[in-house]
Amino acid sequence: MSPVPFIKSIHHIHHGKETKLLSFNRNHKRLITINSGEEVSFDNTHADIHKITRNTTDADLIEMRPTSLLDIEGCMGQIYVDGPVYVNGAEPGDALKVEILELQTGDWGWTGIFPGLGLLQDEIPGPHIKTFELRPDYTVFKTGVHIPAQPFYGTMGVASAEEGDLHPLFPRNDIGGNFDCRYLGIGAVMYLPVNVPGALFAVGDAHFSQGDGEITGTALETTMRSRIRLTVAKGREPLKSPHYVTSPERVKEMHSVGEKGEYGVLATAMGRDNAVKEAVRGLLDWLVAEKGLTRVEAYMLFSIAGNLKMMQDLGLEIFTVSASIPLGLFVQ
Repeated sequence: MSPVPFIKSIHHIHHGKETKLLSFNRNHKRLITINSGEEVSFDNTHADIHKITRNTTDADLIEMRPTSLLDIEGCMGQIYVDGPVYVNGAEPGDALKVEILELQTGDWGWTGIFPGLGLLQDEIPGPHIKTFELRPDYTVFKTGVHIPAQPFYGTMGVASAEEGDLHPLFPRNDIGGNFDCRYLGIGAVMYLPVNVPGALFAVGDAHFSQGDGEITGTALETTMRSRIRLTVAKGREPLKSPHYVTSPERVKEMHSVGEKGEYGVLATAMGRDNAVKEAVRGLLDWLVAEKGLTRVEAYMLFSIAGNLKMMQDLGLEIFTVSASIPLGLFVQ
């Protein structure tokens, strides 16, 4: 992903006190108003409340005494989104077409493990933090392990028809929110249900990369500069949840890191969570034994670059799950 000249949009939102929202709410005052089909550029900060810096260590986190991801006084705080954008002509029953035109990440990022969060929170409770210096195309996880840049927004959404605040950390079918879909990179298109006049679109939670599953609860979090086109789509069947179309470029990016193949573990168990945990434990065991990672490193690496896939769900409470990692990550 080479740097390209950033095309100036008609409308611009720079992250600041007046732009950051902790909720989706139909009563939020519109930040800007645009016409259907116009573009907006966003500058988004990190998902936290600025207590995590590029120099933060595990010891710093312990001193902060985080009790959970949602602890306002802890190290993470909240997920902010920037907006809202009022789109002229958007009415309940329409869809809002969101086209991701450009994404440029910041020059540093982080991933972490926090108490009360993550697939293996009882086994690897944290807190742990790892920071990264980000290059345009990749970052170094550790010597011999490179993570390719595959940027996307983890949180995008619109206001609900309901009154009151809806926290962006918790996704809902009617608004979107924090769904962490890594397929929404440059060139992707998402369709969101419109529930209120103007839609009131907001976006945040920038990621440099993430695996399918985000098993620790964090991706490789960073800042983002973006250009997004918002268009009202009328005359289609009302959406019951977000829909999306991937871009050929994102598919190529994902396949390129897999040119050397993947190493995977299959697990079958009664109950979906049991199958997922067994597959992940097996993959972490392999990363520790064969690649020399600590278990904490293996857990973090899988969250930002590994993949969980459902192999079979027959409706019989017996599930087979795959946990895999691209071998192209290992450059030595």
